Amino acid sequence: MRRNSSGLIVVYTVHHFDLRTAPKYQALSYEWGGALGKAHHTISVNRATVTVTRNLSDFFDYLENNSSILEKELWLWVDQLCIDQDNVQERNHQVRNMAEVFRAASRVLVWLGLGQENKYQAGIDGEVKVPDRRKRRGSLQDSPLKDEELAMLTLLPYWQRLWIIQEVVLARKILVIFNNQSYNWNSLIHIAKQLKEPSQSTRRVLRIQEIRQRSKTQSWRWNDVLTLLRSSRCTDVRDKAYGMLGLVHTTVAIVPDYEVTAAEVVEAVIAQEFESWYGEAF
Repeated sequence: MRRNSSGLIVVYTVHHFDLRTAPKYQALSYEWGGALGKAHHTISVNRATVTVTRNLSDFFDYLENNSSILEKELWLWVDQLCIDQDNVQERNHQVRNMAEVFRAASRVLVWLGLGQENKYQAGIDGEVKVPDRRKRRGSLQDSPLKDEELAMLTLLPYWQRLWIIQEVVLARKILVIFNNQSYNWNSLIHIAKQLKEPSQSTRRVLRIQEIRQRSKTQSWRWNDVLTLLRSSRCTDVRDKAYGMLGLVHTTVAIVPDYEVTAAEVVEAVIAQEFESWYGEAF
């Protein structure tokens, strides 16, 4: 059990739904690993104590003071709570459904963090200074975004995470949240496109948006997303394939299975790419 800033006890509840008949819900996209994934915190779920990463705990801190972010939809899908990470069979099953979970969500909340650190390690372009906006509260979907703030946002480690590519690309609508400030995704992309010399990290975000737009009318092959795969981080190398299955058209079935080796997964990807190039010839 824990209390929020108003002293009220906050208890979260997990419910099970068939995805085909589930009520409207939003899905959370966030960085699990990295510096914010090492420290663990506890929350109360179904009146039991559950350990979560610091970054997810920070999100719940934010949510408790900004509950309007959920709008009229009280249901929220969060992988750390909705998937038993210690059960391999359940992980296999849920990862197969991951693309549909984010595709069916009414909106995806992109959580970049509270920004309480003085600096964030930026991964590829150095370090980012975080402006202090902690005193500002609420769901500020029309927050003005300056060029320097955009550069800061795209430098955050979140964008290097592999799983977020699929989560962002398949989303119907997206709200980006950072440092108690929220931004409309389309506004963020509009400003990014106006930059004369976008950083490498900003170009990566624009590439994700390009895939997002083109995915509405075309399918992708592994070769099309190879550059993003190379520069993306994930804890388990098998996720380099599993995390993109919702985007890549596969002629050879690749079924998420965390009991097979990484080499076997790579063989399956190569077989699929070979089939897509030469299947008709043979």
